[in-house]
Amino acid sequence: MRSQKLGKYLTLEEFCTCTQTYHKYADQIDPYPQNLEETIPALAALCGPSAQSPIGA
Repeated sequence: MRSQKLGKYLTLEEFCTCTQTYHKYADQIDPYPQNLEETIPALAALCGPSAQSPIGA
């Protein structure tokens, strides 16, 4: 799951762990989503219209 690509450049792990917000609140955040059926398509939508969700593909 952690190597799941989100768009062209980011993996799920990079997206969830490499932000200043994450570092600031790391002790309060679970960086690995539990509801992938909703999370992956939502994150893919942030990457642009050409990003496709692998869930259900």
